[in-house]
Amino acid sequence: MRSPGSGNSNGFPIAAIQTDAAINHGNSGGPLLNSLGQVVGVNSQIETGGTGQGNVGIGFAIQSNTVKQVVAQIIKTGKASRAYLGVEIEPITSGLAIQFRLPVKQGLLIAKVTPGTGAAKAGLKAGTHQVILSGADYTLGGDIIVAVDGKHFGSSSGKLEDFIAGHKPGDKISLEIYRGNKQMTVSVTLGNRP
Repeated sequence: MRSPGSGNSNGFPIAAIQTDAAINHGNSGGPLLNSLGQVVGVNSQIETGGTGQGNVGIGFAIQSNTVKQVVAQIIKTGKASRAYLGVEIEPITSGLAIQFRLPVKQGLLIAKVTPGTGAAKAGLKAGTHQVILSGADYTLGGDIIVAVDGKHFGSSSGKLEDFIAGHKPGDKISLEIYRGNKQMTVSVTLGNRP
């Protein structure tokens, strides 16, 4: 399960496994095991109910594949680096697509492009105006990502994040986007996540 930004001071979402296993102050860093005794994650954070004290019964573990990648990088180079596209995205819902006559029923709206990133250098366009639909805010008017390297992720921002995480800074990816009603392909060189 994805826990956007939980326990993450740099503001980036992390892929985490949610668990009800007992995790308390002092025992984070231990393994999270499945029913077969296999390590599936490293216990890393707890939900305290906003009090900062004690566990309310919800914990999170960093996925073991992520830990393996980071540890391998640290052993090899002394530091860990993560690929970075440089966009903030919002998923398209069917209601949003219908209400605002978007060119696709599924995809990811580019709400913001961070200056100096691979996305900015590739010319990706951010949304220009805010709309509210069913109490949720969306940023329209920018590019819409519909596929990466030929893979369609629908409206799943998590799948895109996982795809980017599987790459290294300097890798090139191909984004299939819509700019208005025009479909186009843009090549992006991934940067280093801050």
